[in-house]
Amino acid sequence: MSMASLLPMVLNAGVKMYSGLQGGEAAADAARTDAQARARAGLAEAAQVRSETARREEQTRRQGRAALGKKIAAMAQAGVLDAGTSVGVLDQSRLDAEMDALNTRYQGLSRSDALMTGAQNALIQGKNAAKAARAKSLAGAVGILGNGLASAAAYGLKGAGPGRSGAPGYTIDAWKYQTPALDAWNLVKR
Repeated sequence: MSMASLLPMVLNAGVKMYSGLQGGEAAADAARTDAQARARAGLAEAAQVRSETARREEQTRRQGRAALGKKIAAMAQAGVLDAGTSVGVLDQSRLDAEMDALNTRYQGLSRSDALMTGAQNALIQGKNAAKAARAKSLAGAVGILGNGLASAAAYGLKGAGPGRSGAPGYTIDAWKYQTPALDAWNLVKR
């Protein structure tokens, strides 16, 4: 097979390899862009949860102060405000209201932290998906190269010469079966 007939095969393999690698880069970019979008959305939601948490915490404190004020008014009206038990009840009510506010903060911050962790995981998954896309395209390019070399060997291009198939120790005349390598060789001999 002449160099002129070999050139289209090499060019075809090169174009396939290039387009496969470009496709892998495009897939990697898409994975990275998707991961960044999911991470931004997660971070925005985490910020919203933190803001909402601060609002609910303050609302819980206001409600606790209002409830405590009602208890103080009821105890004052009943005339038991100065008793030792009433002071303990009021202190416990204050503590309960503050614990409710702190629990509200804890729940909100926990949810916000979970969303931020999800955003970080989205970025990591995006990086891994981009690496996988690049590896897949590289494996495809290597496969194309391997197929090209196998085709070259099958068509008798490697070590081919007059009366040789390219396979060591065999001549075209020794082949009993019609093969693509024999067909290609017969075309070249003419």
